[in-house]
Amino acid sequence: MSSIGGPPWQLPAMLLLGAAFSQLVASVVLASAAGDLARGMFLGPQELELVHLYGLATLSVAIFAVLLQLVPVILRQRVPFERVAGVAAAGVLVGAWLMALALGRNDTEYAAAGGALFGVGGVILIALVGMAVVRAAGARNLGDTGIGLAAALVWFAVVIVLGGSLLDNLRAPLLGTLTLRVLAAHALIAGLGWIGGAIVAVVLRLGPMLALAHGHSQRPGRIALVAWHLGVLGIAAGLIAGSRYVVVAGALALAVAVGALGTYLAGVVRHRNRRLEAPTVHLAIGAIATAAASGAIVGAATGVVPALDVVIPAGLCILIGLGAGVTSGHLFKILPMIVWTGRFAGLAGTGHAPRLSDMYPARLALAEQAAFAAGMLALVTGCIAHTPGLAAVGGDLVALAAALTLIAAGIIVARTPHPARGVESGASPSWHGQVTAADGH
Repeated sequence: MSSIGGPPWQLPAMLLLGAAFSQLVASVVLASAAGDLARGMFLGPQELELVHLYGLATLSVAIFAVLLQLVPVILRQRVPFERVAGVAAAGVLVGAWLMALALGRNDTEYAAAGGALFGVGGVILIALVGMAVVRAAGARNLGDTGIGLAAALVWFAVVIVLGGSLLDNLRAPLLGTLTLRVLAAHALIAGLGWIGGAIVAVVLRLGPMLALAHGHSQRPGRIALVAWHLGVLGIAAGLIAGSRYVVVAGALALAVAVGALGTYLAGVVRHRNRRLEAPTVHLAIGAIATAAASGAIVGAATGVVPALDVVIPAGLCILIGLGAGVTSGHLFKILPMIVWTGRFAGLAGTGHAPRLSDMYPARLALAEQAAFAAGMLALVTGCIAHTPGLAAVGGDLVALAAALTLIAAGIIVARTPHPARGVESGASPSWHGQVTAADGH
């Protein structure tokens, strides 16, 4: 059975499982590389493998999996040619793995092949999701989330272009003295423009839905959306131009965005009708991590702290604290929704369908949150203090959190919960119903 308004449920579910597996492998590489990161090494083959396993094979794949399911609901427009989109998403996953593993072995030829496959799949997905966004705009149903998704897709296109240029530069150096600036802008745009931008856009709609919140103000979310992308633009432009003043202005705008996002989430939590769960907790951790990263960028740009001391902690905060953490947290709720809608929606009201809440692995989620929070704290602190042992402990805990996420994902997809006795089973609302309820309609 197909999910309501979206592709067959198996497509996004399998992509999310693939992303969860990629995250586990990435976290194992992180645990291995943590000592070197604490010593200030960040451009070696293992570190490049680590970044691309997280940024491409995990986060980019997870984002597109969620978009294939959510875009038809939140924008009221299906992604066209869903089978093509599915093949493209699989190409993105395979290309990301090939490129990451090749970079880890310093094999530029295979890295270029993987990058080409990733780029082709990415361009197809940009085009297909972009078509749905354009149609939503024509139907006047774009909203804040649609605008945010459009901006994130633009950043993703920039990531592909800059990434291709950097791969070409490995084989035939042409960028010269601009290489480090382009590399820094590429990493910043990937982490905050594409991944962070997509997270902010989706959270503006999913946050209230997952918390069953009503009556919260939308204004802080809109401020966060605008300030976020202005911040990314400012920092990236300043890095390429070599202007510390532009970088500082961008970082301050990003700090404003984080503050506004925190205000928005506080409103959602205050009006929620559900206990705090993995998505909200990870959003709070991600917001704190992003605020720390923006402060570190300001410190480096103004000369308060050496730039090389900032690169690794700030990068870990953005890529893992924000990107991987928020993605993992939402997987605990989004994957059950996808599976429930695909497998059990037709049994609603018959007494044979579990409740949606029965599919949330609460104990695993709680253990994952604890391991992730402790791991991030130890990892970042170890890198700041140049203490390899502490950083290694943090890497191990982050890997444990990733393993718990993968186990939870497998259980959600494979297990069939029994209907709760004394409660009408299958009464959980559809995707459409949950979104409109969260909007107060």
